[in-house]
Amino acid sequence: MDPQQDPNGKSAPDWGVYANARIPGGILEHLRKGEPWVFRDGMCNLAELCERLPQGGWVRLTTDGRRGKPGGLALFDAENAISLRVLDTSRALVAPRSLLRQRLALAHRVRAPLLRSGETTAVRAVHGEGDRLPGLTADYYDGLLVYRPDCGAWLPYLQEASNALGEHLPIRAVYLQYGGDKKWIAGTLSLPHDFQENGHRFGVHPALGQKSGFFLDMRPNRAHVERISHGLRVLNVFAYTGAFTVYALRGGAARVVNVDSARAALEAAKRHVGLAGHPVDDDDFIVADAFEYLETMAKVGATDRGAYDLIILDPPSFAHSRKSVPKALEAYVRLNTLALQRLGRGQYLATASCSSRVSPAQFAEAVARAARDARRRLRLLYAHHAGEDHPVAVGSGLEPYLKFHHYLVE
Repeated sequence: MDPQQDPNGKSAPDWGVYANARIPGGILEHLRKGEPWVFRDGMCNLAELCERLPQGGWVRLTTDGRRGKPGGLALFDAENAISLRVLDTSRALVAPRSLLRQRLALAHRVRAPLLRSGETTAVRAVHGEGDRLPGLTADYYDGLLVYRPDCGAWLPYLQEASNALGEHLPIRAVYLQYGGDKKWIAGTLSLPHDFQENGHRFGVHPALGQKSGFFLDMRPNRAHVERISHGLRVLNVFAYTGAFTVYALRGGAARVVNVDSARAALEAAKRHVGLAGHPVDDDDFIVADAFEYLETMAKVGATDRGAYDLIILDPPSFAHSRKSVPKALEAYVRLNTLALQRLGRGQYLATASCSSRVSPAQFAEAVARAARDARRRLRLLYAHHAGEDHPVAVGSGLEPYLKFHHYLVE
């Protein structure tokens, strides 16, 4: 990729701060408490900036009025509902390139312990707002860097970000996912590209599937499932490419059955099970809708034992907007009710939500409602979120988007 161009071949803005972005003083106070964004309706000179910076660029925050006060550094986006991605709120202006490099160096320092042993070679290298780089997300898979920026304003600066990350990580190729665009922007590698997670071997194909091709955020929760799986019959619902299955099998699970609506994902799951050295039985990989499959299973009484000792529910996000949250919560209630009606005393439910708009408290209440509907009593044994490579910036107003709970049916 030409460092003077963004991945779409457009001339990249330079690293100078072009203009002042004027905002009300009250919004600046919120930003100084840690909030990372300013929306279009919070801008006082949006039209002016859109005319001067149609492709985005760095702007200096100032309060509106004749005696505007300096308020920091932001990345301007003329095309997004979020007009400003705020990186710094110091009164003294920080050079953008220097700040980006500082933030990426600190991000790597957090991830370095995860990579040190060599048993894990894949991490979330940059986690947007959590690393105080709002809108910039990148996953690293043993030499492959996959960018998933939330806005086009970051595109001109990916080369510099890659250079900075390359000082800490061996990068052989860079892939971009932005909107419907998926392409190599530096180097190429054969796909699927293999990497390790806690000693397990997996493959990633960023052009296919969900997120960057693998769910790195579930790493600590997969390790938990490995610890509890010895001798258990496991049903892995929304199995995707079978990562929970591989962990459960190494943990000594008696059997793991996988259910997913995507045949291609289950083919990848079979590959991962084979890479782990376990026999691959086609009967253990079922292409079906998760809700419909659970409904076909026989219900059991609260004091009986179901066909599976552990049911894992790891669905995709059910809430893609604030308006969809009520329907999402009903879906979580229904899904968990179906699972609990197939579990009896002494058996386990592991259930998750990756919907950022559903709070941890809302998810916990949805599971509690499901338990009441299924006439089950639950004991919470483990509650966690994503690993430390998915940090949450204190003061941002954001909560951990991933929720993972492990329950005992009493």
